[in-house]
Amino acid sequence: MYENQIEIVDTICKPGPSNVVVLASRSGGKTYAVTMAAVRLCLTIPKYSVIVFGPKQEQATRIITELIKIAKSSNLTYDVDWKRSSRQRLYFKNS
Repeated sequence: MYENQIEIVDTICKPGPSNVVVLASRSGGKTYAVTMAAVRLCLTIPKYSVIVFGPKQEQATRIITELIKIAKSSNLTYDVDWKRSSRQRLYFKNS
């Protein structure tokens, strides 16, 4: 990951209540960074839920699709409950 992406992930995963808004230019790696933050939170906090939404369903589904690609091409594939997961929902085994 690039430095700006690491900063996004660290900010999102910071302990305590927070609201984070990510403003960056096009092709700045926002989707990937937010996806990795969601993964980190779901893996480190049992039963943690992440809700992804956007102005259009395709935009929200894009993050889930990115996450599925990452999971299938890495060791994350063992952490995902593929029987319960779908294109709209991804379940981790610790939930």
